[in-house]
Amino acid sequence: MAKKRKEEAPVSRLPPAARPVSLELSCGVGPVHAVLEPGRPLLLDCHQGATDMPRNVSWLQGGAFVRDTEAVNVLANGSLLVRPDRGPAAEGDYSCVSAGAFGALTSRTLALRLTLSPASTGLSRFHQHPRSQTVPMGGLARFQCQVDGLPVPSITWERDEGPLPLLPRYTTLPNGVLQISGVQEEDAGSYRCVASSAANRRLSRNATLTVTPGHIPSLEEVLIAVPPQNTTVVLGRTTVMECMAQGQPKPFVSWSRMDARPISTDVVVLQTNLVIPDTRSHHAGIYVCRANRPKTRQFVLAAAELRVLGECVCVRCSAQWSYLGISHLFSSCLLSPSSSHHPSASRHRVPVPGQHGTIRV
Repeated sequence: MAKKRKEEAPVSRLPPAARPVSLELSCGVGPVHAVLEPGRPLLLDCHQGATDMPRNVSWLQGGAFVRDTEAVNVLANGSLLVRPDRGPAAEGDYSCVSAGAFGALTSRTLALRLTLSPASTGLSRFHQHPRSQTVPMGGLARFQCQVDGLPVPSITWERDEGPLPLLPRYTTLPNGVLQISGVQEEDAGSYRCVASSAANRRLSRNATLTVTPGHIPSLEEVLIAVPPQNTTVVLGRTTVMECMAQGQPKPFVSWSRMDARPISTDVVVLQTNLVIPDTRSHHAGIYVCRANRPKTRQFVLAAAELRVLGECVCVRCSAQWSYLGISHLFSSCLLSPSSSHHPSASRHRVPVPGQHGTIRV
């Protein structure tokens, strides 16, 4: 582990505008992509869900142990302070290794990208832009966009460069999806996604919705046009399961669990979609969307499984280890998701942190 430098200025003494965004690295699947706003420092903490505070924390950047520079500084308490205004060396892939009495754990990787200048937006480019489409009268329209940022940006939608009409046919979901049911002629126009952070804003490309005259032909059977998808969600994140049904007359959509257990009271049904704002281990399971033709026994089902990644635990660790041999520990320490609820997880809410809050990834 690199030798620690004396911290130039305690984080608590920095002016509010210069105080860092606090991010806590924990176990999980796959890297986390983040774009840091210009001029904002980033404070990384290493916490793997252990019952005690992590000891002997080591930080890696690009797979190599971190060396103190003007842009990256290991603090006395084991945290890592990243200062993008001190040079481009702050950009990279970060992870941490925390060692305790029974072995060591490695966190998921944070892929940190920085804006080129303070004039930049502080948000990444869109990974997905909405696509133009042609829909018949009475049909269904669906737009989606994806963008990264740190802090996590909020997603809103515009039609013809103005706010969306306040109609129940328009549904915006936390995963960046816009749904329009029972499309009418006045819905035709240009749609775009707006990603906003604390002080910045980025616009997606425009997508045109063209509405063809005449109504959709009567369907002999109810159709689930957008079925729910199998989803894996990290503990504490938001889950969205979509279900858009089509038919004449309009089908009635309901949700249930495959195991016949009642759906938790903290689950929200937004129009015909299932939304879990704070996903926990008890939410895991197979969910069934049922679309029923009114006043008949005709229905169609679509099911999808929700898996919840809980706190990671080291299920097999080397009994002997040292700093010199810590690289060999990665191959002898298996990480697996635990379904147990850890008390410390309830203190973190994603994706919106408080003024002095911590985002856990």
